[in-house]
Amino acid sequence: MTDLEKTSLNIRPSKTIKKKIALNQQELGRKLSKLKESDLAKIELDERLLRALIEYKRLGNSHGAQKRQLQYIGKLMRDFDFDKLQHSFEAIKTAPKKFKYEEAVEEIQKNVVNRILKEGESAIHQVAQAYPMLDRKQLRHLWRNWKRTPLEKQEIHKKKLAKYLRLNL
Repeated sequence: MTDLEKTSLNIRPSKTIKKKIALNQQELGRKLSKLKESDLAKIELDERLLRALIEYKRLGNSHGAQKRQLQYIGKLMRDFDFDKLQHSFEAIKTAPKKFKYEEAVEEIQKNVVNRILKEGESAIHQVAQAYPMLDRKQLRHLWRNWKRTPLEKQEIHKKKLAKYLRLNL
């Protein structure tokens, strides 16, 4: 093998290409740092990289702290397959969001509040049967207060009814 063949086989990337790769790694690090810790746990990350990402979230940008942390994250990412990390990040970002329990309860509360305010006594009776943990007298009291107040102050009593339901459902 000649010297020319040896040098052509050991081609090193230029400084510009290395810098672009480093900037891409830092940008992916910035995107990863915006994920929740539960989502980060789904990606196979080194413990040091995971801690660095969490630390980035905590840092303020005083004296370029976040910039330095991103450089550190980029350095740690050299040990990982960049394409695999990019693919994992895209998979998490495009995954459908699961319907959370809290959102479902909040939706039920809104529906119950609107139903009570719209239908009155009959809705209170049905809601009290469907949800035995609710006090029928309290529901009736909150509904009557809402009904008696002027229009501009009804929102206050609506919020009180919603708070009661939120605490007791």
